[in-house]
Amino acid sequence: MRFVFLFAVIALTLTGCASNSGRFGINSFNAGNAVTDPDEKLQFYTKAFEEAKTAEVKGMAANNIGAVYISKMKLEKRRSSEQYKLKWEGIKWYALAARYGNKMAIQNLEGAGEKIPEPDLANYKENSQDSQVSNDVITLLLQVAGGLAQGYANANTNSYDSSSGAFNPELSTGKLNISRKDDNFYEVTNTSNTIKTKFCFEYVYYEDVTYVKNLSKLFFKNGKSCDVDAIY
Repeated sequence: MRFVFLFAVIALTLTGCASNSGRFGINSFNAGNAVTDPDEKLQFYTKAFEEAKTAEVKGMAANNIGAVYISKMKLEKRRSSEQYKLKWEGIKWYALAARYGNKMAIQNLEGAGEKIPEPDLANYKENSQDSQVSNDVITLLLQVAGGLAQGYANANTNSYDSSSGAFNPELSTGKLNISRKDDNFYEVTNTSNTIKTKFCFEYVYYEDVTYVKNLSKLFFKNGKSCDVDAIY
């Protein structure tokens, strides 16, 4: 009887942990709402995004990060390169939030005249094996599709230099995380590199793609590809 009681307590505890897991990031999110300084808001919302374990909270945090960048852009007194950067940072975060299914972010993108991405992350939950399996299958299909090109033997090689963390465009095949910066320009996440494409209309933000040097192509998750013109 004592073991049954202990088992019940453990079960209830685990259930409670599971039900609260979706609330991770809420405290940081609320802290961001409570402050007025834009940089402090960014810190709290970014922390909330990193802590979040569900699509709902990640979408809320990403949308508010985008809103802060747009607000900072509007505070710029004249048109400048900084204003342009702030605008696109805001749009990128709105688009990421929309991918998590955040309705406010979708409205913000519509108001800005931007394309609405598919809500492919709307069912996100941390440690979800389904999403990992899906990503692995997509990656495998892309690798098989590019099998005609030389160098596909090392298809799992990452295009980042492990010693410096910089993007290495010389590798024959690699996985990259990119965001659309402008027409036919995509920036590589966490690097100073920009990829110039030819007639590419993929509106992606912080999306994993496969770069194949021998084909001079980027392969996207939706099965489409774009020719790479140059890498800066």
